[in-house]
Amino acid sequence: AILGMAAHLEQKPCSVLDISGLAQRNGAVMSHLRLSSGDAFDHAARIPQGAADLVLGCDLVVAGGPESLMKMAPQRTAVVYNQFIAPTNAFALNPDLDFSNDPLALGIAERADAGRMYAVDATRIATTMLGNAIGANLFLVGYAWQKGLIPLEAGSIENAIDLNGTLSSLNRRAFALGRLAAG
Repeated sequence: AILGMAAHLEQKPCSVLDISGLAQRNGAVMSHLRLSSGDAFDHAARIPQGAADLVLGCDLVVAGGPESLMKMAPQRTAVVYNQFIAPTNAFALNPDLDFSNDPLALGIAERADAGRMYAVDATRIATTMLGNAIGANLFLVGYAWQKGLIPLEAGSIENAIDLNGTLSSLNRRAFALGRLAAG
C-alpha cells in the first residue's frame, strides 16, 4: 500500500493486488505491485509467470515457495529477501522439520538474477536497531530502493509512510536504515 501510494503521489499509473489467502491461519500473504512509466496502464493487476522485476521477500518461506518462484525469471528478477524464517504450522506437526534457509535460498537462486539477489537478516537488524521486528518490511524496501530496484523517489516513499499514519517514525527509520545497510 505504501509503494502504491508513493506511485500515486508521483502520478505514475500503478495497481496493487493483495492476496491474503489463509493469512489468519498462517498461510502465505502476497502483494502484486505493478508500476508504469507511461500515461496508460492496461495490464492485469496480478504479475504473470516469469514477469517479476523485483521480489521483496519479507518472509523467506513465501518468497521461496512455488507461487513466488513462478513469478521469477533468470536475468530479469532481482530478489531482496529476509533471511529470518518464522516457524509455520507445519513445524507443530513435524518438530524435526528443517528450518534452515539454504533450500529456500537455493530455489530462489535457480530462478532469479544471481547478480541481483540479496539476502539480509532484516528481522534481526530491525529488532536490534529499531526495537521492533515490524520494521523489517520497510527495511527491505529501503534496501531495495538503495540498490536501484524500486523506480520511485525516496521522498514519495517517505510521504506515503507518513500518509499511512501507522508507526510512521519507526517505518521512516526502517526505510533509512535499509538504505544505509545497502549503501
